[in-house]
Amino acid sequence: MTDAVAFQRVLKDGEETDAAAAIREAGGEILELTPEEIDTFVAAIQPIYAEARTQYDPELLELVGL
Repeated sequence: MTDAVAFQRVLKDGEETDAAAAIREAGGEILELTPEEIDTFVAAIQPIYAEARTQYDPELLELVGL
């Protein structure tokens, strides 16, 4: 299992790199958020998470880390 997880992560990293290159080649821009910007974003979407907790099964939310 540990080997499978490591292998999948390597695949994901490669796919992410390829996707970013394709976006840039097509003229797109990828913005990298600072840690402070990430914190601001996370704080801004907390009400959405609260709403989701009232609408969806807790077991489902647990599967996605909410």
